[in-house]
Amino acid sequence: MRGSARGAYSRLGLAPVRLALAAVGGSLECFGEQGGVGAGLAGVVGPGGDDAGGPGGPVADQEVEVGPDAAFANIARALRPRGRLVLLAWQPLPANEWVAELTAALAAGRDLAAPPSEAPGPFALADPGRVRQLLTGARFTSIEINPIQAPMWFGASAGDAYTFALGLLGWMLEGLDNDQRGQALATLRATVTAHATADGVICRSAAWLIRAQRT
Repeated sequence: MRGSARGAYSRLGLAPVRLALAAVGGSLECFGEQGGVGAGLAGVVGPGGDDAGGPGGPVADQEVEVGPDAAFANIARALRPRGRLVLLAWQPLPANEWVAELTAALAAGRDLAAPPSEAPGPFALADPGRVRQLLTGARFTSIEINPIQAPMWFGASAGDAYTFALGLLGWMLEGLDNDQRGQALATLRATVTAHATADGVICRSAAWLIRAQRT
């Protein structure tokens, strides 16, 4: 099943890069759809919060489907000079215990290796060097990339976390026979139970807080 890894991890939170740019109260917010280029939410705000919009004026309700280089270039064009970009992106998969362990549980012995860091997916911006290259190429400066580690809460009990994880990753059971499916579900239940604490089921997560300014 190694060949299906790229598609599998993409389904964790990414269709092809798809941006929705909307002028909101004088600022511009960029939402990465299902993870998108920002792997979450990117806020784009100019100095004073009122100068989003490039030479052609503010962008409203515009959807584009492009690669990451063009995507960041589009964002830069939508900003006035010195406009700021702030976004949150996942760190590499091994640093995110919640993804690594839950997907391993449901893999049922299949080799679902993570796709290359440059491939479309929720970890497409996990490499800080690549992020700097993309932002620099789009005419952003003052680039700051700071690590954030935080616990990720999956429910008050192992049962709640099991149900939540199945809702999030249940598609990974597709194509399994009955024995494999049973193995995967048993491993998933054991995994969430191992992370149960007095405060609920908790796994480690890690992201990059990325800030930049348009020249």
